[in-house]
Amino acid sequence: SRFAHISAAATARGERARLSPVDSTQGWEELPVPPVGEPARTRPEGELRFLDDPYLADRSLVDFPRVRRLLAIHRWEVPALCAERPRLLTDFVLANPDPEHKETPALRQARALRHILKGKRAIVRDEDLLLGTTTSKRVGVVLYPATHGTTIWPELLTVEGRAMNPYRVTDEDLHTLDREVFPFWMEENVPIAMTRKPRVCPATRKSRDEVTRDLAQTPIPSMSVK
Repeated sequence: SRFAHISAAATARGERARLSPVDSTQGWEELPVPPVGEPARTRPEGELRFLDDPYLADRSLVDFPRVRRLLAIHRWEVPALCAERPRLLTDFVLANPDPEHKETPALRQARALRHILKGKRAIVRDEDLLLGTTTSKRVGVVLYPATHGTTIWPELLTVEGRAMNPYRVTDEDLHTLDREVFPFWMEENVPIAMTRKPRVCPATRKSRDEVTRDLAQTPIPSMSVK
């Protein structure tokens, strides 16, 4: 794979970055929060015309213990990379090749989603009122390898130690992403496919870097490659 030498070299030298344990013994009141404006204590004139909306100006987090606990979790828990969805998507594509594009993108996307939902672990935590999770982690990072998710590949061994926005990653997820997921999608992602498809007008064909930059801000069905 294109970045395998980076992973192998860092692993051999034992240089994988690790986050130090987080002290979560503090109460939610001591959690750092960004500065915010003073909440309104009265209803603005003309803001609500039809509903008697409970704008909760006289309430605080003390009145909502469940929300307070969830807030503490999301402030203290370091987000973790999750390989569950990328692995399931990769498994589906490898098991259902369509080199001649006989299947419509919409149907293929639907079948891929069905495979992912059937393969995801059902997680119900103590504080959950609604079922359903995006990742298998308490606070997880969703990866979309079919678009621009592979850009995190070179940072897998150092992402826990970076100064800004560090992410945790387990050894199992690291191995799955590095050895099973990213090697396949490196040449089979949407930006790469768009640069080599004949339907792209030659007069306006963009470079890979330009397409990747544009798609970083544009949602595109991940299975349109196949």
